[in-house]
Amino acid sequence: MNNKVSVIMRTGVSRIGCLEQAVNSVLDQHHKHIEIVLVENGSNGLGDWVATKNWRSCELKYYQQDEANRCTAGNLGLTKATGDFICFLDDDDIFYPNHLSILVGALENNVNAGAAYSVSHEVKSQIHSYTPFLYTDKAPRIFYRREFSRGALFANNYLPIQSVLFRKQLFETHGGFDSELQRLEDWNLWARYASQSEFVFIDTVTSMYRKPAEKKEVGIRNKEHDDYYFLARAKQSEIPTFFDQSLFDEIVTDIFRNTFLSRFSIRLVYGGKLSGHPVFNKICEQWKLSFLNNRCEMSVLDSIRLTNEIVTNHRVIWNIHRVEKFILKKTNKILQRLA
Repeated sequence: MNNKVSVIMRTGVSRIGCLEQAVNSVLDQHHKHIEIVLVENGSNGLGDWVATKNWRSCELKYYQQDEANRCTAGNLGLTKATGDFICFLDDDDIFYPNHLSILVGALENNVNAGAAYSVSHEVKSQIHSYTPFLYTDKAPRIFYRREFSRGALFANNYLPIQSVLFRKQLFETHGGFDSELQRLEDWNLWARYASQSEFVFIDTVTSMYRKPAEKKEVGIRNKEHDDYYFLARAKQSEIPTFFDQSLFDEIVTDIFRNTFLSRFSIRLVYGGKLSGHPVFNKICEQWKLSFLNNRCEMSVLDSIRLTNEIVTNHRVIWNIHRVEKFILKKTNKILQRLA
């Protein structure tokens, strides 16, 4: 494992307490070929701490920007990173010691993959003070544990930012954060990086991220995400990808992901893949899609719109619900007999 990893961290002088914990989690990694790219975002005073910190064998690059801006701070870090692989770590999150070694190994063993990601603990925390770092944590839980699906990622972000390690070539090809998005910027980044590339999923917990425990803070964060959601969705029209039956089926699976009975009905009625239904080719003809090697290029947003049109029209949902009603009717009869 000789590949160099750049860990980009965005922080401020008022958060030295939590930053210390996050940095130590990087220094404790089993994988040792690491550079930390530390960007002081919107403050000026971290230099003294940087100068006195023991960075052990890690390389350190420290930069400071006066204006507080998450995206420009992240992009500054991406521009300065020299590692073969790159990842982000927010200053209140941590890597477990095996995080980088597992993800580096995954990319080394899958040379065609652009990124690798693992499972993370989500911890609801009440932060009492950032310096010193005083907090009350609830028990960790796993909120996201999903095999890679381009369609699911286009529909919803299920990748915590610190869980992903990606090749530097992805940044060189697709760029960094969109500065118009001060929230959901990581979703836009992953959608662009996944638009032409495969991600490898490692079903191992290797990191932890924090979320607010207080309802007021949760409400503020949710509103911030809601404010940027439609802009993030609109920007998917700028992301080209390859549309094929596989991507269509992945998006359909995500549409019905929370309804077990609907997914069962899809398997029962359509053999598990709606793309096998004649209406798929019919709609593709209406959209004037020309498939080369069974796929064509279109934007992420159009691929979602096309999928939604096929699902919501042409009696697809009706067929699924009709099967569900039949199953529920039979189930109720069985339960009545057992009562």
